[in-house]
Amino acid sequence: MGKIKNVLKMASIIALSLAPIKEAKASVSGNVRYIHSEINQNSYVQSNQFYKLPQKIRGFAFLDFSKSNGYYGKTSLEKEIYKGINLKNQTIHCNEPLTQTGLGISAKPISKIPLKLSYLPIWIDKQGKKVDKNILGYYFALDIPLGLSLSGFGEWDVSNNPKWTYGEIELKREIKKRVSLSYNPALKSDGDASPKLENRISLAINF
Repeated sequence: MGKIKNVLKMASIIALSLAPIKEAKASVSGNVRYIHSEINQNSYVQSNQFYKLPQKIRGFAFLDFSKSNGYYGKTSLEKEIYKGINLKNQTIHCNEPLTQTGLGISAKPISKIPLKLSYLPIWIDKQGKKVDKNILGYYFALDIPLGLSLSGFGEWDVSNNPKWTYGEIELKREIKKRVSLSYNPALKSDGDASPKLENRISLAINF
């Protein structure tokens, strides 16, 4: 019974995360995936949504649900303001709709290289109080031989001494229509500027 309740709770959270996107009549793609870690208690279910909103705003949202930690997610919105430079907003959801929200910019420094950088120096919490952090991030994605794709992202807090916060790498292959299998290690913080690797695999159903 407990497992059924957890699945129903997860499904309701995912449905809530999609509701505002559907209300905006946005085109949506994404996946739901199970991520299995070498540390069993760190395994969880995740939903990812990519969408487009009016006024040429691009959106991405993910939501992680685990039995032990509840849910955690981020929603990112971007709008081009000048020749490949985007205004970016990112909102964090940690067991509540709004935990913190940040503002900054993102850009592809070289158009022919599949790398995007972002910098979010302005953050406030749900009470409107300033949060002392400056987040520098990167994202890349490319197709490689043998039907594989390679992508990854990562972030540092550079408000004082640079400190790695979190990242991931994903080496993915579609094994069946709309089903993909990945080697998906997490790059976790261990208190300094470089990450600590945690091995994981994931199975995703794409939509």
